[in-house]
Amino acid sequence: MPVVATAIVGAVRRVDPLLLLIIGLAVLARVAAAHVIPYALLATPWEYEEVALNVLSGNGFLGTYHGVPYLGLVHPLYPLITAAVYGVVGHSSLLAMQVAQSAAVVPAAWLTFQLGSALGGRLGGLCAAAAVTLHPALLVFSLRRHSLWFDAIFFLATLVGTYQIRADPTVRRLVVLGALFGVGMLSRATVGVFLGVAGLWLAWQWRVPAAEWGRRMAIVGGVALIVVAPWLIRNAVVFQRPTGFVSTDGQNLWIGNNPAASGGALDAAGRDIVRIDPVLMAAIEGRTEMEQQRVYRQAAVEYIRAHPATAVVNYLRKLWIFLFWAEQTGAWYPSWFRTSYLAFYVLLLAATTVGGRELVRAGHGGAVTLCLALFASVGLLQSVFYVEGRHRWGVEAALLIVAASGIALRLSGASELETIEKGRGAMLGVSPRGRT
Repeated sequence: MPVVATAIVGAVRRVDPLLLLIIGLAVLARVAAAHVIPYALLATPWEYEEVALNVLSGNGFLGTYHGVPYLGLVHPLYPLITAAVYGVVGHSSLLAMQVAQSAAVVPAAWLTFQLGSALGGRLGGLCAAAAVTLHPALLVFSLRRHSLWFDAIFFLATLVGTYQIRADPTVRRLVVLGALFGVGMLSRATVGVFLGVAGLWLAWQWRVPAAEWGRRMAIVGGVALIVVAPWLIRNAVVFQRPTGFVSTDGQNLWIGNNPAASGGALDAAGRDIVRIDPVLMAAIEGRTEMEQQRVYRQAAVEYIRAHPATAVVNYLRKLWIFLFWAEQTGAWYPSWFRTSYLAFYVLLLAATTVGGRELVRAGHGGAVTLCLALFASVGLLQSVFYVEGRHRWGVEAALLIVAASGIALRLSGASELETIEKGRGAMLGVSPRGRT
């Protein structure tokens, strides 16, 4: 134990003291928010709660939806984390999850600082870390029993890991990146789309023969597959067919492709769109999990085939919602939250434009491209189904890093060469004076 304690103290001492201050402020902000935000909003359970309690009770990943048992309702990682926390405290506890999720501020800040400082120097790393850990929507969701905060951290981890191996693709780093993608997909399968984008970006950065690029990406993809394979095999066995990560893709497709589709999970009047079609509700009543999803999928496909032009318009509308917002955005939150967040997001878009331009001028166009590619790829995929604000919040860290590091670079007035050298050193563990 003394050795472990000494190692921890040594690691803390090596961390930038202002980064530690930001971490402390982010945790304090969560404590304050937990007392300001209505308790009923934070305590409202999501489907993860029932699944986690069943995992803890030995019933597996069992949930209830539309009145029937579901075994593929959610991705597995968050219920496992929740069950582990409840196992420690001995009961279901919102406070315990808030503490556990607040602790995740540490890796979020550290990862953001790594990439931000590589692009915009120390000031860029600190500003980026503050922006991500104090992001208003992510802060709120880190106080709720929902996977979004962890999803955002895994998107961030794969982003940083991808950027890191562009200059140093050792086997160890490739394996670690593959593991990050694999675990990330167990939290949110959408992480997988970024794996493909990252591969293309790395081909551009490495500029090596196709065989060498294929070998490197085979390591990343192979490790990711090893990580997710048990869950995919479990689902295939349980449902007697390849199912993917969750069983609800049929419903998710229908939500964004039906006569009353608004682009999100709520209609224009703020009602749950899943429950406003009495004919469809009657059609799924009493059916099994797979039968219900088959009804949803068939209804969505028939609608798209019958109204292809409308389906295209709906897709573009969903993409617009992902990039900006919809009328129903924030319908479940106090009005002040919607107003303050929209003001924050408009400012973020402007700052991203300014910061991105500065980074491109400083020779970091590749990094800007990677961040925007993560953001865009998730939006393009999610718009096939339906879009809520939380789907964008999970990847807004990419915009925050571009904005914060680029503007910090402008403010610091660092030379192009100095900034690039600092960026290389920060990601490889090397400072201009030697190894750190």
